[in-house]
Amino acid sequence: MADLYENVARELSKLSSPCTSCGFCCHFDAAEHSLYASNLETFYVFDKYQAEPMLPRSEVCPFLVENKCSIRDRRMLGCRTYFRLHNKEERVKAEEIYERTLVALKKLHKKYDVNWDYQNCMNAFEEEFGLEEIAE
Repeated sequence: MADLYENVARELSKLSSPCTSCGFCCHFDAAEHSLYASNLETFYVFDKYQAEPMLPRSEVCPFLVENKCSIRDRRMLGCRTYFRLHNKEERVKAEEIYERTLVALKKLHKKYDVNWDYQNCMNAFEEEFGLEEIAE
């Protein structure tokens, strides 16, 4: 995964609009998008990081801490490419990088005999960390 993500970083570095680490894309409701991730991507995160139980129906990434990504080195492919989609001139290039890398991810799943499940990452996070109980 590290090599795959290094290749993505190398390709994205050729584009002119860098991520500003503002945290906007981690607020899925405000950004009006959902982040999807494969099993290998979420396993890669969970291998190194833990998060607190999530609030039910939360639409903020549980790894957003003080408005910064706390898993930046292992963030999913969608996190790495999303900010590029705001720049219309680079949107097509970023989408091509995303699609090529998605194909490579599928091959890695097959190589390591890992089930391909591409799901909303919030579902995967909820399964891994659980939901915070709310006192009634």
